Amino acid sequence: MRLTFLCTFALALTTSVRAQGTILFQDDFESGLSNWSTINTSPWAGLPSIWHIQNAADVCSATPFPSGTHAAWFGHAYTNFQGQLLCGFGHSDGWSWNDGVLQQTATIALPVTNGSIRLSFRTLSEAEDDLFWDQRRVHVFQDGAGYQAFEFTPTTMLGKLVSSGWRTAVYDLTRFAGHDVRIAFEFWAGDSGYNDLLGWFIDDVKIEVVDEPALVFCAGDGQMQWCPCGNSGDAGRGCANSFDARGGKLAAAGTPSLTADTLTLTATEVSPAVMTLFAAPTAGPFGGLDHFGDGVRCIYSNIVRITGYPANGMVQVPASGGANLSTQMLVSTPGSQRFIQGLYRDAPNFCTSATFNVTNGLMLTWRP
Repeated sequence: MRLTFLCTFALALTTSVRAQGTILFQDDFESGLSNWSTINTSPWAGLPSIWHIQNAADVCSATPFPSGTHAAWFGHAYTNFQGQLLCGFGHSDGWSWNDGVLQQTATIALPVTNGSIRLSFRTLSEAEDDLFWDQRRVHVFQDGAGYQAFEFTPTTMLGKLVSSGWRTAVYDLTRFAGHDVRIAFEFWAGDSGYNDLLGWFIDDVKIEVVDEPALVFCAGDGQMQWCPCGNSGDAGRGCANSFDARGGKLAAAGTPSLTADTLTLTATEVSPAVMTLFAAPTAGPFGGLDHFGDGVRCIYSNIVRITGYPANGMVQVPASGGANLSTQMLVSTPGSQRFIQGLYRDAPNFCTSATFNVTNGLMLTWRP
């Protein structure tokens, strides 16, 4: 099965609502599943959905939970056909399996904004990671739509996750501004093999408007990603490097607009040498530990490279008089996304034998 992300929208952002810093939705699951519905999507219609609220004191809990004593879990404690007690998402008969969706019951109105709209949640999962079986998908449905069985090959998918300990996942909902949306988490096992793995825990779901043109992701801070040598940087930054334990920081300012592009990207706490920014329309599955030099990367394909030159202790693009970033990133359609990381030289023998490191990532949505 090939999953294709097709969900781009041309949004006519003709007005601006000053809603920066506004929390639109949050749920820590301490009050149960009152904001959610559970759907069995397996081939066996009679099976109940195994999405449920898990107490930290119960058997199989991936404790400690990020907050409180409850989290949503796609999994259960069950006895297999051999009489063994297992923690996972399998079925006791050994040949059928569980698939399921956890979906918001009410839609969330996303305002038009000059900032960004961020979906974040805490996640822990354990399953097969060949990117076909045991898929953990995050969906967004627009204007009252909800999960339907025909979305086996979804056109609504924000992204996929792979196995990891508790991590913070972040997705950009800015392109849905001006619409009502609902979020859904789908676990698709697809077969009965290797289903005695833990499954998927979710906690602390939040949708909020922030006064930033871009959102941080793929940070080597121990909350989003692990660094190769335990060299975590500060919150929202890349992994620590040989000359600054805080790690390289990539930040954005201005407006990512196709008609009035004032976006600038600035890298600090990086080496005083030429650096390369990688920009791509997609990022890899969240949670995987793809160590890259002394850091971690989340950008893999369809990459555009932008060269940045150091000045005054930082690297900033575009350079004075240079082409704007929408041109350099080959953006032509409003609603398009770009995922960006910076690669810089770090020659001393600090962590691995590699001579480079990377900043945190940024994700942003281009306006008209």
